[in-house]
Amino acid sequence: MGKEIRPVFYPNLDNSFGSVIRMFVGEPVGTLDEFEPYLKKYFYPPLVKYSSFLSKEDVYTSASHYKKNAKFISNDEVEKFEESISKPFDMNKIKDIDSVFEEANERFAYCGNKHLGKSDFIANSDTIFDSNFVFNSTEVVSCEYVAHCHSVREGKYLFGATWTAKSEFLMKSMGVYESSRIFEGHFVFNSSDILFSFQLRGCSECMFTFNKKNMKYAIGNTQLTKEKYYSIKKKLLSEIAEELRRKKTFPGLFELVGVAND
Repeated sequence: MGKEIRPVFYPNLDNSFGSVIRMFVGEPVGTLDEFEPYLKKYFYPPLVKYSSFLSKEDVYTSASHYKKNAKFISNDEVEKFEESISKPFDMNKIKDIDSVFEEANERFAYCGNKHLGKSDFIANSDTIFDSNFVFNSTEVVSCEYVAHCHSVREGKYLFGATWTAKSEFLMKSMGVYESSRIFEGHFVFNSSDILFSFQLRGCSECMFTFNKKNMKYAIGNTQLTKEKYYSIKKKLLSEIAEELRRKKTFPGLFELVGVAND
């Protein structure tokens, strides 16, 4: 199977991803393509690709519970489909209730590729509102530069993020609100510059720190001086960058504690 064709705006996303990951680890480690499997680890529910029965073009949806024989159209085909379903039933075919259902079935299709409001530069995505430069994502509202994300609101430069709002520069993070520069952060609120941490509120410059409020310059829940913190952080980031460059992946918090699949 050949490589999936990327949209024309994909280089914009790739450049943004490169800038974000350099911001975190201090050096380039690879492309958005190379890190796609890594970024999609927390993506749920996964996108499902169908084919439009009108055009045979790809249709992406954020749900997968449809019947096997269900029909699909793309959001940009709704007007064309409406023309066909507005026609009256052929009464010569109406013999019983089953024939009524059969006629009705011809006028029914599920819709994917829903890119609504003022949205542009969207691909392989569904349920997108007022957003730009979005790839392989679902339920995105008022965001820009987004890839492999689910349920994100009012954010920008989001890669592998889920259930976030009013945040920017996120990578492989979940449950983030009003925060910035978060890499592998989970349930992080009103915080900044957080790496590999869980359940923080009002914190900044923390690594491998858990269940804390208003903490700064901490590694492993240990408060450090500013100078000591940056010294250790530089060494740790160098090691993380090396593994990311070689393997295009790095153990996440849930993998480290043994509750996530590889």
